[in-house]
Amino acid sequence: MKTIERKCGSLSVETFHGTAPERGIYAASVSPWHRTLKRHKCRAPAHGPDVRSVLEAGTLHEPIQSEPPHVGSYAIRQRKRGGEGSWLRYTLSLAVMLVLATDVLPARGQTGLQDLNVQAYGAVPDGVTDDTAAFQNAIAAAETGTNNGIYIPMGKYVLSQPLTLSGIEMIGKFAGGWPADNMPMPTLLIHQLTAPGIVLSNGASIHGIAIQYDQGTPTTTNAPAISLQGEGITLSSLRIQDPYDGITTPVTACPNRARFSDIFIVQPTHVGVQISKCSDFVQFNHIEVWCDTAFSTGPGFEFGAIAGGTFNGLLGYQCTPGIQIYTDTTTTNNTFTGDFVNCCMDAATTGISINGNHQVKITAGDWDCEFWGATVNGTNAQVSIVGGKWHANSQEAIDVTQAQNILVDSCIFYRSSPYGAGWTNNPLVWISNATAATVNGCQFYPGSTGLELDGGVQQAMVTGNSFQAGSIINKMTTTNYVIANNLAP
Repeated sequence: MKTIERKCGSLSVETFHGTAPERGIYAASVSPWHRTLKRHKCRAPAHGPDVRSVLEAGTLHEPIQSEPPHVGSYAIRQRKRGGEGSWLRYTLSLAVMLVLATDVLPARGQTGLQDLNVQAYGAVPDGVTDDTAAFQNAIAAAETGTNNGIYIPMGKYVLSQPLTLSGIEMIGKFAGGWPADNMPMPTLLIHQLTAPGIVLSNGASIHGIAIQYDQGTPTTTNAPAISLQGEGITLSSLRIQDPYDGITTPVTACPNRARFSDIFIVQPTHVGVQISKCSDFVQFNHIEVWCDTAFSTGPGFEFGAIAGGTFNGLLGYQCTPGIQIYTDTTTTNNTFTGDFVNCCMDAATTGISINGNHQVKITAGDWDCEFWGATVNGTNAQVSIVGGKWHANSQEAIDVTQAQNILVDSCIFYRSSPYGAGWTNNPLVWISNATAATVNGCQFYPGSTGLELDGGVQQAMVTGNSFQAGSIINKMTTTNYVIANNLAP
């Protein structure tokens, strides 16, 4: 047992001259930037009525429990080592008190934030006990009080009913590693298969936890692991294991300003991530959907009506397709506008499927697909594809059924070798119908007939491309085109 002093306010600093205080007194302070507690140990003898402690910085990992102490207490830190000299006095604007650090369970989490510890409400992390009531009570206390949310220590927790969060956070091992091969974070075991695991309303957030279906997988779209039912939702550092749907939006919800990052979804039966009806900007960063079985029964990512969004570092493995952009017929503004940057689709049936009059920009990335790389089918679709490696084993790397404007620039197109029977008869880029098409500065590797422009293309600019096999097949019925400075074998 040791004496600990907890600081609950900001400090003012002044120079103070005095001798060293009593040995053995500790002070603890919260570091808001790193969300840790710092321990300060007194190593010198005590003299003088004003001096409470000398602080020597260290890191305190164990949680502390205390009530706000008295205003006006202060701690002293020596500016130089040894003897008397210049000291810095820290006067607390709110409060400090001395408490005993024992084995008493903290009511709040180790993060240093105002998060209620679910174990203080009866949760048992043994993977057997039903912890639903404990979680619900902690959430209710957080939502009705002045707390930020709930804290989940390491362990496995069983949930037999859905949890609903509104305006608060759920935090586990926030600084945990990328959960690609294991689950180094607190785990919620979902033991009901007919409703969402967690429902998020306005301003809710989840960080640093795993959600696992260890007793079967739902068979309905009504039971995603996470259901987005509000605005301003933030998700980060999550792993979702064996869901039917990972993260989805019900028809009635509008998840504007959603922000997701560092999420790993393993073996979804249906959809990894689905979001629509976002009339304000959304941001997705480093989200991976991994299907152990080739192929899944749905897309890794499914995007509907989104008025603006950035999607950086999305990865899908063995998805059908990797990314699907659709027209949401349940709303008036039903199209998608957004940018995909540095995405990777590995062994997908189709890398990205764009169906409808959407505005899409795809920049860089590695698109390694079994059939098609990108497919576009929308009378007024506007799509630009800039950079990246596009691999299509049997069909087209870029297949445009119809579009208003299609721009393909600085890409590499290729097939695997040896090439299958009949594969070389398909072009790597095929544009059937477009108001305007531009293909510039691309490299076409062997294994195809190259680039084909069909009769539905009204205007085309094809310049500066390099063909190692095949060439340009021009079937346009107009003469409104420029084809120049291309290298053919």
